[in-house]
Amino acid sequence: METLDCYTAVAVQFEPHVVYKRNQIEINLNRALEILDSVLYSTPNAKAPAMEVSYEPYAPVKLVAFPEDFLQGFTMKADLDVHVKEIGIRIPGPETDRLAAMAKKLNIYLYGVALEVLPHWPDRIFNCAFIIDPSGEIVHKFHKFSPAIHYEITTSPHDVLDEYIEIFGKGKTMLQTLFPVTKTPLGNLATIICNDGYHPEYFRAVQMNGAEIIIRPALAEPGVTKGWFEFTNRAGALATLSYVVAPNMGGVVSPEAVRTMMAGDSMIVDYDGQVIARLPFPGEGMVSGTIRLEHLRQRRADPSRNFPSLMRTEVLREVYDDPVYPPNSQKEAIRTFSEIYKRDTRHLGVIEKLFERGVYTPPKNWRK
Repeated sequence: METLDCYTAVAVQFEPHVVYKRNQIEINLNRALEILDSVLYSTPNAKAPAMEVSYEPYAPVKLVAFPEDFLQGFTMKADLDVHVKEIGIRIPGPETDRLAAMAKKLNIYLYGVALEVLPHWPDRIFNCAFIIDPSGEIVHKFHKFSPAIHYEITTSPHDVLDEYIEIFGKGKTMLQTLFPVTKTPLGNLATIICNDGYHPEYFRAVQMNGAEIIIRPALAEPGVTKGWFEFTNRAGALATLSYVVAPNMGGVVSPEAVRTMMAGDSMIVDYDGQVIARLPFPGEGMVSGTIRLEHLRQRRADPSRNFPSLMRTEVLREVYDDPVYPPNSQKEAIRTFSEIYKRDTRHLGVIEKLFERGVYTPPKNWRK
C-alpha cells in the first residue's frame, strides 16, 4: 500500500446541542458539515479548493477527527429507552451517509463517535468510533471498552464479551476483535475513547495490533480531569511511539449544564510525547498538526528509548492472570442512571477482591 508520508490531521473541538429527540441530531449534523466545509483552511498552507493552486500542497489535510458525542451531546436525563428510540443511531445510517458525502468531497478520512444501536442488541446502546475513508466507506469501527461507569449507560463489549466475540470475532484474535487497527495510506489507524485512555493497557493493545496513529476523542470536564487529558495523551503516545490525535468537546448546549462545562484543550501529540498542536481553551474551534509517517517509522527503527521493544511480556502476564473487573457482568442492560450502581466496582465486589489480594490496603474506616 502506497503511503502519504506527510499530511495534516485536524482535531475539531465541537459544541453539540444535547439531543433528546431524533430530529435534534440534525442540528449537530448540520453544524458538523458546516465546519467540515471550512476544514481545509485550518492551516496556513494553500490547500483549499477555491485557491486553485497548480502545485501539490505541503501536508494536505487528510484526517479530520471529531470528539466523543459530537452528534448527540451527552445527557443523564434520559433513560435507556429514550437513548435507544430517540438518541442512538445505526452505523452506517442516514447520518453517516451525509458525513460520507463530505469525506468524498474533501478527499479525507473522517473520524467520529456516536451512540449506536447494534442489531444484535436492539435494547442497548454502544459508544462507537468510526472512520469513513475518502470513497465514503466506513472502514473502521470500535466500541468504547471502559465506559465511565458512573456517567454512562452504554454497554461495553466486555459486558457481553462471549456474545461479542462470537458475533464479531470470526477469524480474529480477541485483541483484534476488541481493539481493531485499520491499515490506510495515512498509516495504521486505531482508536480508544475518552475513559479508555486512562488505562495504559488500551494504548498498548492497539499499538501491539500495529497502530501508528491513535485517535483518542473525549468528553472531558475541566473540574474533573485536572490535566489528566493531556498527560494521558502524552504518556500514551510516548509509551507506544505513536501519534495521538485527541479532539475534546469544547462545550455543550444543554439545560443540564453550563456551556463551558467541557474543557476543550484538543491536541495532537507526536511519537515522542510532545504536544505539537493544541487548542488550550474551551469553545468551538479546530487545531491542526503535521503527521510525518516516515519519521515515525524511522523513530521506531531506532533502538534508543524504544519502549515497545523493551517489554518483558512473559513476566507481565502474571499481572493479568487473575481477572479484575468481571467479564459478561451486564446480563441485563442498565436502564436508568439511578441503576448505574449495578456495575459499580464496589457493588461487584472488585475493590474488596483487590483488598483480599493485597493489591490495595484498606483504609482504617473501611466497611464492607
